[in-house]
Amino acid sequence: MYFTEKKIKHADLVIPFTKCPFKKVEQDCPFIEYWDLASVEKQIGLIENLPEEKLDSLRNHHELCQERKLKNAQNLGKLRSFLGICSSELVLDNL
Repeated sequence: MYFTEKKIKHADLVIPFTKCPFKKVEQDCPFIEYWDLASVEKQIGLIENLPEEKLDSLRNHHELCQERKLKNAQNLGKLRSFLGICSSELVLDNL
């Protein structure tokens, strides 16, 4: 496999072309159709074959998805911390 200027420019799309970096895949993920290709080389080769507009759209979707998932994870962490505080207070109140 060789690296072209276009592949280097869109290197951030390699992982989403090969698999979802998150546990839960969104049903509307535009990368799903590429995951069943025969090899990683073919998946990465898509970068060379797809138009710039499509690659930019895929990047935008992936960035928004990442932001949403990270924000949800942070909120879940805050909720777990809050629930932990509340449950420890409840235990102390019951003594």
